[in-house]
Amino acid sequence: MYNIINSCRHFDCFDKISIKPFTESTFDLSVEQQNSFLFISLSLEVNMEKEDPREKNIIFNTLSPKDYLSEYLNMLTSNLIELDANRLSDFINALVNLAKNEKKIFVAGNGGSASIADHLCCDFTKGVFVDKFNRIKTQSLNSNQALFTAIANDFGYQHTFSKQLKMLASEGDGIILISSSGNSENVCNAAITAKELGLTSFSLIGFSGGRLPSLTDYSIHIPVDNYGVVEDSHQILMHIISQYIKTQNLLAN
Repeated sequence: MYNIINSCRHFDCFDKISIKPFTESTFDLSVEQQNSFLFISLSLEVNMEKEDPREKNIIFNTLSPKDYLSEYLNMLTSNLIELDANRLSDFINALVNLAKNEKKIFVAGNGGSASIADHLCCDFTKGVFVDKFNRIKTQSLNSNQALFTAIANDFGYQHTFSKQLKMLASEGDGIILISSSGNSENVCNAAITAKELGLTSFSLIGFSGGRLPSLTDYSIHIPVDNYGVVEDSHQILMHIISQYIKTQNLLAN
């Protein structure tokens, strides 16, 4: 028996081996056989660990920190400079229209994008505020950890944002979805649900863009295969958008 167990241990995918008595449903064995032997259950929880997506990062010049910095900044600035100004303008105008109509804007993302989502809520609500003029009412779908984890536990992580939209959103609201890959399942599900509910949807994406641009009304794409550059770009765009709207509010007020 133990030889069998040991022979299985060299498989990396075997996370756990559990040993339990035979049951009547296990093979076609008599009760005597079941009571005489232990069944080695290969209820091995197969640990099919995914590759860390950040392994996909392009690597810059590692000759020295200065060289790495130079190439990193060049990639960051060049892609922002080449950004389609019309897409940015349309993105901002749609956000302002939501604000004028006093609609709520939900924001969501995973990992670093979740942090950007929370930061965006701060800057779009507090940073843009000018005496109730074109207030932007935001809500992060990441920040209520009790609700987030309850949905993840009861329905699955892929529904963490879409379920919240069904519970909280109203027709005419908006949602900004942030995803470097553009393929995160919970983010894409949120975009699909947003369309079903009649929300205006926005996306900030990177890499090849993924599915998200086709699922949202407005998108800004940073076509770089590096999570750091993409997330930095999204953060910069968030600041540009909020500061621009704030300035326009001040001028109009």
